[in-house]
Amino acid sequence: MRMLEVVGLVAGYGKLKVLDSVSLRVGDREVVSVVGPNGAGKTTLLNSIMGLAEVYSGKVYFDGADITGLKTEKRVALGLSYSPQTNNVFPNLSVLENLLLGAYTRRHDRLRDDVEEVFRLFPELAGRAKSKAKNLSGGERQMLAIARALMSKPRLLLLDEPTTGLSPKASKSLLNKLLEIKSMGVSILLVEQNVDYAMSVADRVYHLVEGKIVGEYLPGSPEARTLIETFLTGRRVS
Repeated sequence: MRMLEVVGLVAGYGKLKVLDSVSLRVGDREVVSVVGPNGAGKTTLLNSIMGLAEVYSGKVYFDGADITGLKTEKRVALGLSYSPQTNNVFPNLSVLENLLLGAYTRRHDRLRDDVEEVFRLFPELAGRAKSKAKNLSGGERQMLAIARALMSKPRLLLLDEPTTGLSPKASKSLLNKLLEIKSMGVSILLVEQNVDYAMSVADRVYHLVEGKIVGEYLPGSPEARTLIETFLTGRRVS
């Protein structure tokens, strides 16, 4: 089942075209990674799916319905949630306050249960519920950003380079959390510059270069291993 389908997407900001005929899909209970160099258009892709970039042509479908023209808040209400790379928490609010703001589109009758659920997923945050987000470590902030995104009870979670700036240990811990989220029935579209990390959790991987999808890979395939080696050695992929 295709939960998300992007078809021939051309998008950008004003007169700046960033994406050129991008197509991809995310299935039910699937983790899909999008990798590529800086400036490839990865963040613009997520912004376009969430209604935060201008779509010049192409379509975005969610559960078979065309959502291309919907406002962002309506997409969230349908079951999409987004954790951007930066400015993804409110630094002067507490952990608990951040979580409650993540549920702003929902009725508040089960919020206590939902907070307890994300604390079970991220026990590192449970003991810091009253701490301001600005006092958290980098890894804890990323956990809070993802936990806040989960508070809207999404069916599809969009993540923009969540391991940026984290140590290898913190990155691997965070990626393991993504597999737990998948096991809860949430699909994930993950943008990552670290190809090795992206491959470690994904069911499928897309390679985005200069606004275009240039490859789709299964982790562990010879093509995927070549892609990892290419990024590690810094060679250019065309």
